[in-house]
Amino acid sequence: MIKDSLVKALIDHLNVEYYVAYLYLTMSAYTDRLGCKGIEKRLVAQAKEETDHGTHIGHYLLEWGAAYNFIHWHKETKTPLFGAFS
Repeated sequence: MIKDSLVKALIDHLNVEYYVAYLYLTMSAYTDRLGCKGIEKRLVAQAKEETDHGTHIGHYLLEWGAAYNFIHWHKETKTPLFGAFS
């Protein structure tokens, strides 16, 4: 079993990876509306990379028997997620 402090740090990092992926996808939707297909494509690829990181961390936690939950970012942060790129 891994230490509780390491589990907490990995869970926090896992949530950050998915949050950043969400931000990349939000920006990709905005750049798509602007007609910037190259930038949009790159942002989508970056979002996939971030979700891959989160998936690897999640698998690692499960291999060690640690459970995890996702944070509801829109409820637990002061960051204006919705409408930030309107």
